Amino acid sequence: MGPNFLCTGGMFSQLFLLNQRGDVILFKDYRGDVPSNIDTAEVFFSEINRRIKGAAFHYVYVLKEGIYTVLLWTQIAEEERMTPFSSIQLINKLLLLLENFCGTLSEENLRKNFSMAYQILDETIDYGYPQTTETNSLMDVILDKNAHPPSSDLKSSGLLSALTAWGSNSESHSVPTHSATSASQGQESYTSLFKSFVGSYTGGLYNATNTTEEGSIYVDIVEKINVILRADGEPFHSSVTGSIEVKNKMRAEEKNRDMVVILRPIPTVAHKKIVPLATDSKTLLMDDVIFHRCALIPSVNSRPLKEELPLDFKPPAGPFTLLHYRASQSVEGDRPVAVPFIIKNEITVMSENRVDISIKIECLLPTDKQAHSVKIQVPVPKSHHINSVSCQTMDREGTTLGTVQYSQETNQVTWNFPKFYGGMKQHLRIKCFTSVGQSKNIRSQIVGSVSVHFEIPMWTSTGLRIKSLNTIHGHNEPTRWIRYITQSDSYQARLG
Repeated sequence: MGPNFLCTGGMFSQLFLLNQRGDVILFKDYRGDVPSNIDTAEVFFSEINRRIKGAAFHYVYVLKEGIYTVLLWTQIAEEERMTPFSSIQLINKLLLLLENFCGTLSEENLRKNFSMAYQILDETIDYGYPQTTETNSLMDVILDKNAHPPSSDLKSSGLLSALTAWGSNSESHSVPTHSATSASQGQESYTSLFKSFVGSYTGGLYNATNTTEEGSIYVDIVEKINVILRADGEPFHSSVTGSIEVKNKMRAEEKNRDMVVILRPIPTVAHKKIVPLATDSKTLLMDDVIFHRCALIPSVNSRPLKEELPLDFKPPAGPFTLLHYRASQSVEGDRPVAVPFIIKNEITVMSENRVDISIKIECLLPTDKQAHSVKIQVPVPKSHHINSVSCQTMDREGTTLGTVQYSQETNQVTWNFPKFYGGMKQHLRIKCFTSVGQSKNIRSQIVGSVSVHFEIPMWTSTGLRIKSLNTIHGHNEPTRWIRYITQSDSYQARLG
């Protein structure tokens, strides 16, 4: 168990780190019990600056080196709630871990070590319950490398030499495990943690060959997008967590065959030379790129790459993640994340007893693409502050589209579309009727942001594509299936 195991007898819902401007550096939702339309980080930052009061959440935070580290829990039973003392103790231990593994605690350093920081948060906390904060235990399962020199604390504690030895034994392109138990069970246990989306989705599948389905290999590029939009629709923050998921169902005599996948453009990391690049190469700047141990990366001394990355690999049996990456608008160069939806909103006091919320959404996808299962959730004042709510939807031609539902229990309006086509624009007007003279005060009762949920087949936000997938040797070619899918992770627009 170790001396740093936390027996707190309580749990929490979310953990996030903010800078002093309120920008999110790290965010983890452990329990999923917070409504998806509420930006809890924004609510916390507003409360700290005394802009709003009375939110239905409880916070404990520590401000260190200009960074807010925040624990949040909802209105749960008191016996399940972590005590304030235990919460502060946990925060301090987490910050010490981040310093030990990532180096000096700073926003820039945490962003450079996104992958390692998230691995630490995954390993130390499970479903809101603290597990362990012992550095020696985590060294066995945190398999990423530090992108910044360790802090002075490491040098004085004697941990620097241990980290150096640990880093020298791990390959630069190994993929980190996501649980302490899986690390001891080897590669097969690790790959079983990743579920391919091929079996759960029936549309948008592209067959790269004309052979039969027997003896197949499936390759998915799966991206989850996080976006915060301002009230005028301009992106405030955007990031993507993506992966190349492979499911190897080749015949027994084919399973040891070498394969090569060609990616375009070339994924790379700012300030880190992971592959040889030509001066005019077409690259896709990432915050972090991690390859599976079966992947053979071109040597930095080999011929410079210009437009595409050939990646040789020997696929193990079953599902595994060939490549894992993170990208955000904060890296240098052009914005690597394409935003599929723009949402503009406006709150207007129409009279003494009426407030209107206007929501305009535009799909920026190409006209031959479409988003599926689009759900837009708009917060409205709590039911005891309003008498009634009416909704009106229309497009530019005045045609009513989508279905709208108002829920008094969740205090939100839900706008659903089975499909939302590229280039399509829609407008929703929500009319909230209050008692006479109460409309001016009702704006402060609207807590949260507009949230959008969707799934987009055959499109990626980063533009990463698979040009080809081939076997290097062999006579019988396996059937190759390639698919792209982008899903919303946290897609929110702040209310005006």
